[in-house]
Amino acid sequence: MYLTKSYNEVMAKRTDRAQALPGFPYISFGGAEALHMAYHFKVLLRDNLAEAVYRDETRLDKSTVDMANKTLRDLVAKDYLEKFTLGHSFGYMYSLGNLGYDYLGIPYEENEIGQKDLIEYYAVNRVFTVLCRELRENYYLEWQTGWKDHGAVCIVWSDKKRSKALKMYIIEHIRPRIDQSRFELIKDLQKKITTKTIEDYDLKPTLIVAVPEMENFMLEVDEDTTNNDIALWLET
Repeated sequence: MYLTKSYNEVMAKRTDRAQALPGFPYISFGGAEALHMAYHFKVLLRDNLAEAVYRDETRLDKSTVDMANKTLRDLVAKDYLEKFTLGHSFGYMYSLGNLGYDYLGIPYEENEIGQKDLIEYYAVNRVFTVLCRELRENYYLEWQTGWKDHGAVCIVWSDKKRSKALKMYIIEHIRPRIDQSRFELIKDLQKKITTKTIEDYDLKPTLIVAVPEMENFMLEVDEDTTNNDIALWLET
């Protein structure tokens, strides 16, 4: 899983060159983080990188986005990452390139991701961006896209040693486009996910459902979320 770093940790490492390995084109600390994220996120969104690495308490939104864009352009130019898109409304996505696999020391995977999976990864990874912006200043987020049989998982930790898990989110992409089918699927997921304690973390997960084509694209669902809450969200 990918574990975020605090604002101060990132600031301290920005001039570090330990990530610049011999025999590889130069890569910044932010670039090395992007490769680790691309591996754990399946496909990386610009805003994922912006929030996890370049956001801090002083930087303006434009500067945060500009720095993420600059890093991603550099990684694509050096073949660390590959860039592609599903269309204008999705923006660009990034996956590990040949050199990215070599840099991480893992075997190259000839794995063409189908459109259905790409849309799912896009949907759940957008949730990371929201959670990261809300929580990263004070907590540590551990993230994995494609966790077990779920879209993604996010564990919120009190510290970087992961001594105490405070919250667990399981994120699911809702594929159906008919509201009734969406409602029935969310209710089924609510029953399966939010009512059982995960022993490894001693937590009952909160479900987050994501529908990328909706303006209000995500909804948190726990045991107490009502049918009316879900229906109202689907109407937005």
